Amino acid sequence: MQAWTVDAARILTSGKAEELSPADVVTNQRIDLFLESDLVSFVVAPKGFGKTLLLILKRLQYHNGGHEGFLLIPGGGLLVDVPITGAGNLDLGKRTIAFFSDRRNWEGIWRACISLSIIQTMRRNGALPDTDPRLARVLAVPVRQSETEFPILGQLLSESTLDTPLDFLNWILTKLKPHQYRGLIQEQDYLDHVVKSFHTPIAIFIDNVDEYFEEHLEKRSADYNPSVRGVFDIKIWHLAQQGLMFAVRTLCRSNHHLDIFASIRKEAYEKIESTTLENMRGSCIDDLQFSKAKLKEIFERNIRRTSPSFLVNPALRDENPIRSLCDFDVIRHEHIDREESLFGYLYRHTLKRPRDVIRLGLRIVLLDKGDRTPERVKDVIDEEAQLIGRDYIQLCLPHTSFADESELMGFLQRIPHNILDYQTLRRICADFNGGCDQLVCSGCDRQHPFCELYRLGLIGIVKFHDLRKQYRQEFRAPGELGPLEKGILPRASQLQTDFYLIHPILNSLIGGDPRARISNDVVVGDREPWTAPALPESVRNRKLFLSYSGRDREYANKLARDLMERGIPVWLDKMELGIGDVVREKILEGIAECEYFGVLISKASLVSEWVKGELATASWREIEKKQITIIPILIEDVPELPQLIRDRHYADFYHEGYEVALEQLVERLIEGTPLF
Repeated sequence: MQAWTVDAARILTSGKAEELSPADVVTNQRIDLFLESDLVSFVVAPKGFGKTLLLILKRLQYHNGGHEGFLLIPGGGLLVDVPITGAGNLDLGKRTIAFFSDRRNWEGIWRACISLSIIQTMRRNGALPDTDPRLARVLAVPVRQSETEFPILGQLLSESTLDTPLDFLNWILTKLKPHQYRGLIQEQDYLDHVVKSFHTPIAIFIDNVDEYFEEHLEKRSADYNPSVRGVFDIKIWHLAQQGLMFAVRTLCRSNHHLDIFASIRKEAYEKIESTTLENMRGSCIDDLQFSKAKLKEIFERNIRRTSPSFLVNPALRDENPIRSLCDFDVIRHEHIDREESLFGYLYRHTLKRPRDVIRLGLRIVLLDKGDRTPERVKDVIDEEAQLIGRDYIQLCLPHTSFADESELMGFLQRIPHNILDYQTLRRICADFNGGCDQLVCSGCDRQHPFCELYRLGLIGIVKFHDLRKQYRQEFRAPGELGPLEKGILPRASQLQTDFYLIHPILNSLIGGDPRARISNDVVVGDREPWTAPALPESVRNRKLFLSYSGRDREYANKLARDLMERGIPVWLDKMELGIGDVVREKILEGIAECEYFGVLISKASLVSEWVKGELATASWREIEKKQITIIPILIEDVPELPQLIRDRHYADFYHEGYEVALEQLVERLIEGTPLF
């Protein structure tokens, strides 16, 4: 295979596709399963993971004699059935859109397309049975069209230029009138019985259905006029691929002589109902994730395929491919006095897709050999990574809640730094939504931009790895996480850290001062070790545990919200406790992790057993630390303070007024000076 092939479609047009073999490709366990099993029909993944390449390899297994006696579709030297790019970007009209908004109709149309392709291929190869009366009825040529029993099927089979399922699909969508679609499906019900009786082994390979309907993904502006542009709907993109999956499953179950393989985009696959999806999983490989080691193997294999004239040190091509490419394999970060492998730097600037590794490697190869210094190589990796980021944003945009690219880019400009604490993240989200009065994101019906970036692999988290006994950064790969419940983002209480990380491919797209938006303390990237950055004192160690009576919940919610808007992290049971948590244990953990313990003093809290217990725990902790950390917050006139805090000064929200007392409390918490 030619070095640095970014798009597998080039293999189809290179004239050398038949020379390809599995030995040329880096695989993993799931890919091996697809290549070795005829029971797995679908390769499911986002763009950039090599779906087309796997279909080509699968086809070559049949083509090169691995399955004798099979008729292969497509024929005539083609390896996989691919559409004419953009051919499906049709103005389907409102009536047609309504018809194709039902997945069952797509399944029927696809069954017709595949069945017609099978009959056409068998007829061209002289493999049709002569004695099947049901088939004879379908193929009968009447004197007048009106006399035929199956007018639509007969018309399609009379078109000599139609061979593959996508040929027939394109003809159906461009030639038939909307009222004929249901007629075709009714005729197909009869054709199902015909195809079911065939005994000739047939293998079919279908690719790039997603690209056939790509214009249906385009975000429509507010002034979009369907009478000018045509009627487009993202549901068509999803349902066309889902319908193909159901049609393939139905046909393969009805006739075990059929092997049908297709590529499906992960975004469409995830839209299938969860109960149905479970039944589909056995016929799919839906996780093509590549480990860092596998991606490095892809990178090194491409270097070994590169012409020696493009290598700085060709003699090292087999022994040390990366040194042969650049004459160095380590990059030094002077600002943190740390070295990083060249591939490690490149890997951090990918979305863990093979395509990204190839793109970045190609940029290095195209750099003059004399210019391949560590700094210049870093520059070209950064430049190409930003292009990868923009391409990925445009690719994902239709599957997000952002209205258009400008809204998404505008949101990224609100992000001041590539490392965010949770309170800053909430503030940015609230500003983006024009305000937010919710304490818990899952209860908010506004946009959740950070949750969407996390799902897309553009926001990382910090997790503790038991095996290595260290904190490490973790970025998900595209398609790895699946759909998220609205508003769900891992919290600090789950991750043991208050920080979230912006993917390096977005570095040039986020806002803030260019000199300060990239951390000088932490190397951000997947699998990188984590050490807390040197942030300003105002955002360190100021978390406040808020204890209150249930009767004061509304007041506590407001105070917590106002404190967080001013940059003070707050532990509040409503935000921190999840379903199934042991309440007392979580509260003890919360008190232990917070620097300060604030207790709302009211008539209700004086008699609350929960408040008394929490206050006692905080008092013992205060004694152990030998540091005063309890902050009484008076919100109501009471006869006297509890015994444990009777001799303390307090934040007087009742007499001073809410706004004045709030600002005093925030100032003291930020400065770290006592209130007492």
